[in-house]
Amino acid sequence: MDKKIVFIMGAGHSGSTLLGLILGSHSRGFGLGEVVKLGKMLNKPAQTESQLCFVCQGKCEFWDERVNLDVLRRYFSRSRVTRYLAQRRRDLFDYFFDWTEADVLVDFSKQVGWIKPQMKQLQRVSHITPYVVYITRDGRAVTNSRLRKYPDSNMGREAIRWRKNVEQMNRFYRGLPAHQKLHVAYERLATQPGVVIQEVCEWLQIPYEPDMLNYWQHEHHLGPGNRGTASLIIRHQKMQTERDFEVDAPIANERHKGHYEKMGLAIKLDLRWQEELTEEQVQTFEKLAGETNRPFITNVTAETS
Repeated sequence: MDKKIVFIMGAGHSGSTLLGLILGSHSRGFGLGEVVKLGKMLNKPAQTESQLCFVCQGKCEFWDERVNLDVLRRYFSRSRVTRYLAQRRRDLFDYFFDWTEADVLVDFSKQVGWIKPQMKQLQRVSHITPYVVYITRDGRAVTNSRLRKYPDSNMGREAIRWRKNVEQMNRFYRGLPAHQKLHVAYERLATQPGVVIQEVCEWLQIPYEPDMLNYWQHEHHLGPGNRGTASLIIRHQKMQTERDFEVDAPIANERHKGHYEKMGLAIKLDLRWQEELTEEQVQTFEKLAGETNRPFITNVTAETS
């Protein structure tokens, strides 16, 4: 199988971690988490290797024993010269293919500012084909999640932030070759996961494996990323070992505790924004970002979940 790297692009809180975990559950796949954030973690003064894994509770077989942290530090060095020399010598993901022994790597980084230069860099690597999956979600749901996480913010600020981010992603996505890009709607992934993942696998030219949907039953060694979603995997692992499950720090913060405690392991549609946003907030979003959001509105209802 040819080597493939899948970059998941999308606004935060749009389901990128869920999609990445499912794809990373393929027998020939490996989910890396948000690679873009590795530099920040590696440059912490007292950083240890095991802290790079958001799933392992303690020593991590992958990040502690297989990954060469010295190599990673060169790629994420604060020195432009060091980074440039590392990139000229060998592509970063080429190392990850060696460390994982996978054929398909999944980077959950989401950001155009990271994905664009990686795509350019990979043009020089003949044996690796890059792909971009653009996952979108109704902007009202995304801004609601942001307001829940950052209560000191407001809908006006979040709506403008979301609109500008989406407009940038739309421009980048339009410029990509047709065979290297695919759009996935979060709402459709959450309600028709089997159909959507089959389509993604067909696009990637890899066999669809139904057990991918049971992502929590597979081994994962996620780098930086969504701690809440990762908590579901830890929950399953602890249930398997007959230990008590606690969803609190460091995996999920207190604001999300109730949601993740109630949430089952199966893939479910999250439409909390329909109950949590006020009419005034919805009107503000419509005024500032409604036109940009129009293509992402679906007819799913709360009963669907």
